[in-house]
Amino acid sequence: MSESEVLVAAGLCSRRRGGNAAAPAFRLRADFVLEAPAIVGVLGGNGAGKTTLFDLIAGNESPASGRVTCGGIDVHGVHPAHRGRLVNHRRQRHHIRGEGRSFWNGFRPGRATAWRLRPYRRLGPRKAGVHLFDEPDLDDGYFGLLLGYMRELRAAGNLVLMAVHPRHAGHVAMLQGLCDAYLLVEEGHTRLLADFQALTGDDAARRYLGELLDARAA
Repeated sequence: MSESEVLVAAGLCSRRRGGNAAAPAFRLRADFVLEAPAIVGVLGGNGAGKTTLFDLIAGNESPASGRVTCGGIDVHGVHPAHRGRLVNHRRQRHHIRGEGRSFWNGFRPGRATAWRLRPYRRLGPRKAGVHLFDEPDLDDGYFGLLLGYMRELRAAGNLVLMAVHPRHAGHVAMLQGLCDAYLLVEEGHTRLLADFQALTGDDAARRYLGELLDARAA
């Protein structure tokens, strides 16, 4: 196993506050290690934090704490223009947000009261080893081609994460046939489930999938 086949989220935390409320309006914590080429289904209800998690992994959003490493490299320590050489993030247009590649992304609030310029690491040309697909349309006529492409990426030694929100039993069957593992995003936390049996045996996952599992079993 090479370093390029490893994605680590260590103590990763995102917090957002709403209005003048003292308590965070949204919080997401993630701790997991993915060590081998695989296709991982990322599941969770609307607003659970799947897109936020992908933005953190890709470096489009800065974490409140923790870090993401890809092949042993701290994603947020890499120059914004070069992060795509570690993580390839494919997302729907209405999900586009975050840091982007502005000059001002070079500035970060330091421990002191003044702003400082953060020294970023620059990477030479390379192929990304981690590929994120954020909620592709599962009913699109071309989705079968996308599935084939994901399998090709895995066969070539890449790690693929696909965030989905299944709407019927056929989607669940597709996930069972496609995914090697699952990452459940629920109540501000992530949980890695090793296979489909672990997914269907997890209480929170069963609550989320609900009648879709019952319909599939019928």
